Amino acid sequence: MSILKNKMVTVLDQERPLEAYVDDMIYVKSVTLVRVFREIGMTVPKKVRMKALKTILNPILEEEYNQAQKTANEGESEDRFGAMRRLNRLYWYKAFTETELEQELVAHGSESLNLSYMKELWRGVLTYIAEKETDKALAELLKLGVSNQERTLPDMEKYNFDMRIVFIDDRNQIDGLTPDEFRTVCQRSSTVNELIHIGYKYGIDVPKTLKKADIRAIIFDVLERRGALTDALREELLSKTVKDLEAFAQANDIIASAYMSKEMIVEYILKNVMTTKRDYVEPSVAPVQPSVEEVATQTTTAKVVEKVVKPTEKEPVKEVEAPASAPEEGPVETDQEVAEVAFSEDTLPILAAKIGILVAASSASLFVLVWSVFHLSVFIASLIV
Repeated sequence: MSILKNKMVTVLDQERPLEAYVDDMIYVKSVTLVRVFREIGMTVPKKVRMKALKTILNPILEEEYNQAQKTANEGESEDRFGAMRRLNRLYWYKAFTETELEQELVAHGSESLNLSYMKELWRGVLTYIAEKETDKALAELLKLGVSNQERTLPDMEKYNFDMRIVFIDDRNQIDGLTPDEFRTVCQRSSTVNELIHIGYKYGIDVPKTLKKADIRAIIFDVLERRGALTDALREELLSKTVKDLEAFAQANDIIASAYMSKEMIVEYILKNVMTTKRDYVEPSVAPVQPSVEEVATQTTTAKVVEKVVKPTEKEPVKEVEAPASAPEEGPVETDQEVAEVAFSEDTLPILAAKIGILVAASSASLFVLVWSVFHLSVFIASLIV
């Protein structure tokens, strides 16, 4: 960013290096910035903000990833489960969407972290504008910073949401990623609430459930794209129930059901957002891995990676300690069966064996078992004598 130091800019009769204006711009309110950017007709590529977010957050997330990995391998059972869930998300941190990065900034938010992010962001913004050689637009922005008397950092969540109008995706990108990257990363690391927030961010109202007409419309759309929607099939689908439509969709590799899963929400967003809907194509059967080469650079064992990449939706199975004394294999005799054994000299050994089994199965310790067998032996011996 040598242009920040070398380019001299005059604002309100004062000439300073461009870099000197960074400390002014970080305090300007988002609503004011959005208004001026609209007035001068300028936007900034989303990659500028993504770079600032990653520069500040990646070292923190990498450290947290390593700690979560250690806890998942060595911690207590409850801690390990929580660490595995966090590890599953952080595995993708270098390929996060813009929204995920923004959420992590809020979650890790501190005054110093927010200050570092804002400075990094405005270094990038001013560099981009200066390199575009739009001095008039640059001067208009810098006036905001110089004349602004406020010296309190804005709320990061509101600031980033408002500035979505300024930072724009390239064509066929969404939230800073290509559609295939977006599918893979979001399905593995985003929450449903984050996906709904992404939809809202792009002006899409994501439903949580679908009606029969909505499910049918999705199926029709996919079949038309495949060139497989005949008049006869259309009439057949029009008469089907929701359950039948879901079964048809599943049998034909179509993502459609009454309940909006993460996979469905992702496709719903891609089909409706302006930057991706024109070039929308169905997802491949096997999810395409992100082309972001930074993913999975940590030195993890294959065993740990397997657990992280393919998490199970089931509840964790708690380990149960083996009992101190396990019952012997084979059919278990009941108390009634034992009582029915004839009391004779020939059957006394059998009686002793059966009682011994019951005592062994119910004893709490080896000491109790030994004590019981000893007294039982004395009792049997006295009967024989």
